[in-house]
Amino acid sequence: MTSSLVLLEGALLLDCQVDERSLVLRFDAMRRLVVHNSWLLRDSEKKEVALTAIVGTTVTDRRTSAFALRVKFGQFVLDVDLSATAWNGPEAAVLYEDSRPVAVWT
Repeated sequence: MTSSLVLLEGALLLDCQVDERSLVLRFDAMRRLVVHNSWLLRDSEKKEVALTAIVGTTVTDRRTSAFALRVKFGQFVLDVDLSATAWNGPEAAVLYEDSRPVAVWT
């Protein structure tokens, strides 16, 4: 999935919303990352920060492994738990371009 994540490199985060089921990150160029699994946003000192800290910043790095999705916004890091124990369905996370899903983590 790393190849699909290249779509986020340099993307500007315009808005984010969270509810009891999901986190939605809206980027420029009609891109959207929807996270259903557990996630955590931290600063460079590993302290948890509010989502408002990353609005207006750009994605500086992105990585995936079998158990995690990591998106960096400068000094801030969003970690998404992709493990089976964190599953909240219908999928762990989905990256959309316009309304078309381009990557799905299950």
